[in-house]
Formats: sequence, structure tokens, C-alpha cells
Amino acid sequence: MTNLELFNQLPEDYKTAVESIIENSLGDASPEMNDAFREWQAEIFDAGATAEDQWPDLKMIEIEALAFRGGWEARGKQEESPQ
Repeated sequence: MTNLELFNQLPEDYKTAVESIIENSLGDASPEMNDAFREWQAEIFDAGATAEDQWPDLKMIEIEALAFRGGWEARGKQEESPQ
């Protein structure tokens, strides 16, 4: 199963929250990064979300998204710079 298939199996409220954060915080400049964030959220959820974790915390997902983007951009800069 691909990770986007796993994302598609998330509870609808959780998927909607992740999609909203992607739209409002990450934008559409990097579809590859957005898919990677979806995969990451699905893996986090699948790794052991408790009943409490299944209700999406929009602020926490937004913080995770911004940190994810920072790491994604830093990784891209490392790949671009000659060593």
C-alpha cells in the first residue's frame, strides 16, 4: 500500500484538517512536498493514534506543517550546495 493510499484511509475529519493546513499554510508551490506531508501525517496517525489523537488539532498540524516545510527547504538547499 502506498502512503497516499494510507492517507486516503484516514478519518474524514483528519484528512480534511490536513488538506486545510496544506492549502492555508503550505500553498501549492510544491506539490511534491505537500504529498510528502500527507504521507507523513498518515504514517504518524497509523503509528498509533489514540482515540484522543483521532480528533484533529488544527494548530498542532499547522505547526507540524511549518516545521516540515522548513526541513524540506533546508534539505533542498543542502542538495543544491556543492560540498
